[in-house]
Amino acid sequence: GERLAEFPGWYAGKSSYHLFYDCHHFTASALRAAGLPIRPWWAFSGWMISLQLDRVRKYHEEEVK
Repeated sequence: GERLAEFPGWYAGKSSYHLFYDCHHFTASALRAAGLPIRPWWAFSGWMISLQLDRVRKYHEEEVK
């Protein structure tokens, strides 16, 4: 989004923020855009993102062996 002049360091959002689409979903979407197999729709809380990241870590550890 565009920078908000009245709030330095803040940006206008591209989508609305509500109970079913909050900061955890934004974080999961960014992780998915970075290439991680994360599902934003399964990120209603921080621990749900942690579960997904643990799953990704275990998968990659097994691939290295």
